[in-house]
Amino acid sequence: MVIFNCSNWLKRMSQHDWPSAYGVSQISGRAVEPVDMADSMEDESRPMIGSILRFVSDWVGADARQPPPFRMSPDDEHETPTAVIEMQHLVERPDEEDNDPERERALREWKQIGNVDTFLEQAGNGSFPSDSLPSHKMPLLAMISVVSFYGVLIWQFIRLVQDVPNLARMRRFYGKLLTVPEELISTTEFSEIIDKVVEIQKKHPVSVDRLNAYDVSNRIMRRENYLIALFNKEVIQTEVPMFGQSFGLTKTLEWNLSFCILNFVFDESCSIRRGFLKDVRREKLSQGLQKRFLIMGLINLFLAPFIFVFLLAYFIFRYGEELYRNPKSIGMRQYTTAARWKLREFNELPHYFNRRLANSHRKATKYIDQFQISRFDPFARLVSFIAGSLAVVLIGITIANEDLLMHFEITLGKSVIWYVGLLGVVLTICRSMIPDSTKSSDPEKLMNDIAEYTHYMPRSWKGKLHTDNIRKEFGTMFNYKFTILFKELVSVVTTPFVLLVTLPKCTDQLVEFFREFSVHVDGIGYVCSFALFDFQRHGNKKYGGAGTDKRQHTRQGKMEKSFISFVGNNPNWTPHEDGS
Repeated sequence: MVIFNCSNWLKRMSQHDWPSAYGVSQISGRAVEPVDMADSMEDESRPMIGSILRFVSDWVGADARQPPPFRMSPDDEHETPTAVIEMQHLVERPDEEDNDPERERALREWKQIGNVDTFLEQAGNGSFPSDSLPSHKMPLLAMISVVSFYGVLIWQFIRLVQDVPNLARMRRFYGKLLTVPEELISTTEFSEIIDKVVEIQKKHPVSVDRLNAYDVSNRIMRRENYLIALFNKEVIQTEVPMFGQSFGLTKTLEWNLSFCILNFVFDESCSIRRGFLKDVRREKLSQGLQKRFLIMGLINLFLAPFIFVFLLAYFIFRYGEELYRNPKSIGMRQYTTAARWKLREFNELPHYFNRRLANSHRKATKYIDQFQISRFDPFARLVSFIAGSLAVVLIGITIANEDLLMHFEITLGKSVIWYVGLLGVVLTICRSMIPDSTKSSDPEKLMNDIAEYTHYMPRSWKGKLHTDNIRKEFGTMFNYKFTILFKELVSVVTTPFVLLVTLPKCTDQLVEFFREFSVHVDGIGYVCSFALFDFQRHGNKKYGGAGTDKRQHTRQGKMEKSFISFVGNNPNWTPHEDGS
């Protein structure tokens, strides 16, 4: 509604300056008869003018109690204000919008509202039905990612529900049969658990013929022992095509290897398939393994974008809180996936292995820090200097004027306090990558201490532990955490090509390996022959064994070292004569 200039209008009324065109009242909207200004002015116009003045007075008085509306200036009283034009534009939509099918549908739904209260409540709270959201306009990648996320979530929940009966059964087994209280489970040695299981077996025999630490470890580690041997004998090749070198074993590639190889070799009861024990089926099994590699390579290639998004989200959820609580953790080092398989020993249960690596971690970090110059050291020092300088400047500015801390935006939507926090995180990460120059330098002693836990000391390293080449070689095994995470993301791209090109070339060796190094043990089944600690067949003379065939030996004396570790972890186990 256009609001008239009341003073001008009342002035005209008092002077009886009535336009002849006013045949319709602009106030009430009622039609009135045209007024002849020359006839009976005193008798007819005054009562009407008085009524109009009273109406206008009441209207103006009521309007004064509300916020003042937009009023036109005297110069613009004959022009339509811009605000009115915009309002008319909103109310009077163009013709092309009248033909909008979405608007027509919304109008139909509006006219067909059954329960107005429910609709208005939904409109006020923003809880619209799912079919009112424009989900059909969501990008395909985003939609598949969301569906995949909820699919994994539901799958994990189903697995959790399925594991509840097993968890309850284990709780009864530990609490009632083994008499191990819940509060002592985490501190009780596994060898003590095995001794209790052996006692239960003697009193209440089960279907197995015998049960001791050796048998239990071979059963638990049946699949893993084969993988340890495959990596030790270097049967599995992981070179990336076109690069000519291995990108390193990542969790993504590790899972694919386990799925393609172990799930193909073992059946549902965790027993090796009989076909792998016969030489006549070697070619057919090799072709079947090649087919599995090719299929999984294509699947990984097709799902690469979604796997990347999943890994990125997983890393954010997994390490986000840790990075916030301890920013230095991202700059720390840890053993890579390839190093873990290289260092793990036969029949070594996970908790023994993790304890061994954890004990070597501090010494390994000190060894790397002995070498002052590294690839990241100059970069870390430069970034640390820049971040520290900027943080000091921003803190100094906020000390001079406290209002700038929260209200001054350096970039759009980012205040000073946001940048101070970001620079603090960057500074902490960079400083964690800079070695301490005050520590004494004795790399040879440190590496010997590390070898006491890792049981890894190649002959090529001896006498060169102080050189940078050995540091680099050990650094590939004990790498920065952020480098490992970065390689995990990049492996989403490289893994399909390893599966499609590299691994199909070594299927003959893989099939032959399982046929040659699988031995049947009564009461246990087929197991990896290296896990039996057979020194007559696999023993190396360099480590006190009796074997002469180098093809039957393990690299770096893996079997002999595994035997010593197993005896140390299970002091109540009595080895056979060869081991003694």
